[in-house]
Amino acid sequence: MEELQKLFDVLTRDGYYTKSFEEFQDQFGTTEYQDKVFDVVSRDGLFTQDKTAFLNKYSVKKKDSSEPIVQEEELVSGTEMVQPPGSSVGSEVIEEQIDFDETL
Repeated sequence: MEELQKLFDVLTRDGYYTKSFEEFQDQFGTTEYQDKVFDVVSRDGLFTQDKTAFLNKYSVKKKDSSEPIVQEEELVSGTEMVQPPGSSVGSEVIEEQIDFDETL
């Protein structure tokens, strides 16, 4: 649950989400919404691992001691993002605003 709170904090801080944490939890409980969030955080460089790692880190799980241990990755803030050589990420203005508040 703590990791989901961190994800929520970053999304609200950066203007991607404006509703309450409880509403975010409800929406994030659906596969469609998890896909939507993953697509945006990946596209914007906030999460750099694959979708499986994202779901392992942020999905709300039932307590189960048999869960695999997943190496954590910190979300990258906009001021700490490092661009790979030859990348134009960050040098162009993103005109598209993703509305996380909408449900599919």
